[in-house]
Amino acid sequence: GDADIFALAASKGQMSVQSFFIRGGQNWGHRALFPRHTADVDEAQVLADVMLQFYEEVPPPPTILVDRELPERELIEAALSELAGRKVGISIPERGDRRKLMAQAQRNAVEALERRLAETGTKARLNRELAEFLELDAPPQRIEVYDNSHIQGTKAVGAMVVSGPEGFEKSQYRKFNIREAQSNDDFAMMREVMARRFRSFADGEGEPAADAKPGGHEAILPDLMLIDGGKGQLSSVMRVLEEYGIT
Repeated sequence: GDADIFALAASKGQMSVQSFFIRGGQNWGHRALFPRHTADVDEAQVLADVMLQFYEEVPPPPTILVDRELPERELIEAALSELAGRKVGISIPERGDRRKLMAQAQRNAVEALERRLAETGTKARLNRELAEFLELDAPPQRIEVYDNSHIQGTKAVGAMVVSGPEGFEKSQYRKFNIREAQSNDDFAMMREVMARRFRSFADGEGEPAADAKPGGHEAILPDLMLIDGGKGQLSSVMRVLEEYGIT
């Protein structure tokens, strides 16, 4: 039958959730998920939260197998059943092929987390080396990279890419469609991008506006900015930052 399998592994303050997707009795694939903001949160609660978020995007199958008892399991079953329009059951497999699949999911979760921790350690080392090379006070926790482009003078855009302690943070990426600057004036394009990126700091006090979204880029300052260009682009950026009281 159709079933999804979820197993969680935890180590050194991080967690991974491995999911298997069984359709028609066949394994249709798997996926590793790495939940954030899990400090001081019970592992079973993290697993429940991951599942609920996962099924916001895809319909749940009739059977969901987990590797531990979930808090308020019956409420979760009811919520998923309503979402699916049919009964959805959550259980812990104890024997047979399903138990073997769960054991494999648990091993995969551990291996995925080990790889993640190794990658995080490498990124931390690179950030330390970068801080030393640039003579920064501390390794940068948030790096923003900016570049502008256009297609033969039309459809000019600016792009912001963000890297954090665990790597690139795609949810923080942003594209700026250039509205005012001419596409052949890269300095003006960069000024426009900076003005819009840091507009919540426009009062000149170096602090975000009260209505800035908490946790969003509007309320966060980068530790390091990398700009594609030369002295002209750098001067454009510095002019905006100084105007907004950002140092």
